[in-house]
Amino acid sequence: MLPRGIELSIQLLDILTPLFKEMEDHATKLTESQFSSSMQNLYDTLSVPDKEAIIDFGKKRPRPTAESKFSFKVSFSTSSQ
Repeated sequence: MLPRGIELSIQLLDILTPLFKEMEDHATKLTESQFSSSMQNLYDTLSVPDKEAIIDFGKKRPRPTAESKFSFKVSFSTSSQ
């Protein structure tokens, strides 16, 4: 069970479903070590975007604003003339 206030995205649930399904099919409670091993086995089979979704879970990323989106300045070199 997740700590209170933590929600899994639909994408993350889809990624982890094979592990949850296997646990359900075998009516198994895994130890932390067994879960870690099973999770590693699943992770090894995932695509790069799915791996990134797992790695990024719980990280808060600032949402880009209009100001941050275009925060570059153009300058010209005086030596190129």
